[in-house]
Amino acid sequence: MKNTQLKAGNNDDGRRIDRILRRYCQDMPVSAVYRLLRKGQVLIDGKRSEQGTRVRSGQVIEIRGADIPDVAARPANSVESKINVLYEDEDILAIDKPGGVSSQEELGAMVRGYLAGKIAPSLSFRPGPLHRLDRYASGVIVFGVSLAGAQQFSAMMRGSLLKKTYVALLEGCLYSAEICRDDLIYSGSARKTRIMGQTYGKNGGINKNNNEKVKYAQTRLSPLEVRGGLTLAEVEITTGRTHQIRAQAAARGFPLYGDRKYGSKNSPPFFLHACRLQFPKDSRFPSVISAPVPYAFSQKLIELGFHVPALG
Repeated sequence: MKNTQLKAGNNDDGRRIDRILRRYCQDMPVSAVYRLLRKGQVLIDGKRSEQGTRVRSGQVIEIRGADIPDVAARPANSVESKINVLYEDEDILAIDKPGGVSSQEELGAMVRGYLAGKIAPSLSFRPGPLHRLDRYASGVIVFGVSLAGAQQFSAMMRGSLLKKTYVALLEGCLYSAEICRDDLIYSGSARKTRIMGQTYGKNGGINKNNNEKVKYAQTRLSPLEVRGGLTLAEVEITTGRTHQIRAQAAARGFPLYGDRKYGSKNSPPFFLHACRLQFPKDSRFPSVISAPVPYAFSQKLIELGFHVPALG
């Protein structure tokens, strides 16, 4: 057994010691992490740390009598795919996500490779997506580069201050704008979202039948062009629920073209592109971050006789 010394960085400032250790010692069972704290084997600047102690930047954390894997010795991810950067500063990174790539695993690895050596080391903070796009969806997605940036963005998300605009190819003819207001339940086992019959309102609630969590979602569908039984639509959301657009559009008879899971009659992939992300006026971030319709989506629209929208 050895003693390990770690130094807290700026992105660790204010975080609880147990959360820092759980992130840093990710190869160690959570119970073992808390055992170290209970037995007094974790010290901060030479003093025994309690479970809820908050760490400050520059403090030295010592873990005594435990074999802690060296994070620096872990093999680096070999993903070298290029990412299309739309906006970058010291707190957030916005990129144009290609369709067919998962936000968390594949894209996360690309972003971490891109940021390697560009950001200060941290014991507990790892750059990650601050919201999600489905694997086959493309467009604007934001990653946290610093803890402060992640917290600011998440606060705007919780306050419904961010406006996300998509362009989608729908089955069916939508001739006028429609606002969808529903309570949604996502099933992890089925990986599918369903609409609740009973409305709980903005804060959601609990489905008493099986204790499932219900989340309110609002989506606005606006037609841009209708042709051959299909609709090219602009979609705006202020909430960010799993499969929100897919489920709410399908429930009204307009499944995404190619979205077999939600009733499409056409072959996948489905066509959904996050073209714009708008920040509130008093935000220090850009007012708008945008991404043009990708090539594959554009080609499908042209093939079906639609005009490619200039929504970038």
